[in-house]
Amino acid sequence: MPVSFRDVRNDEEELAGFLRFVREDSGRGIRGGLFVVNTRGEPVSFTYSRADLPTSVLWRARDANRRTMANLAATLFDACLQSPAVLLTLAEEIPADTFAGDLVIQAPLCRVDAAASRARMKRDPDGLIAVTEGVPGLTWLGSPPGPDSVAERVVHLLLAHQLITEPFERAAIGLDAVYHEQP
Repeated sequence: MPVSFRDVRNDEEELAGFLRFVREDSGRGIRGGLFVVNTRGEPVSFTYSRADLPTSVLWRARDANRRTMANLAATLFDACLQSPAVLLTLAEEIPADTFAGDLVIQAPLCRVDAAASRARMKRDPDGLIAVTEGVPGLTWLGSPPGPDSVAERVVHLLLAHQLITEPFERAAIGLDAVYHEQP
């Protein structure tokens, strides 16, 4: 007689995209990665590219930065084969106007203040993460998704699995591995 069971591995198939930009030590370029994971943090895809910053003295540094990040993001979005339910960026890494002025993104975009997000999480007695509503450190660009939306569910599952910041670290490791210069 077979063992009765339910396979829950596919219950959380919604995807989240973690957009990560890393400045090159030389200051001449930016490396970008779009790391797509499921709500358990399992990797689904990793798209990466790099772009040179404009070097003309006629560019203001902030404008050159914004334009380069927007171009790089557009390249990553074009190359990505998945459609994440939500995109997340690090607030300290990517200025809000990168997306507010240059790109119109269809998926909900959440800016993550990593330090504030970590400070807000606390453990309950069973060892699960408990997060109160209105989590500081998470800012939606544009209107926030509705309470019953897929994007909101994905963010809550990421929080429950302690994955609101960790995939950014893996994306940086992936970029380092891809662009690591051999001596």
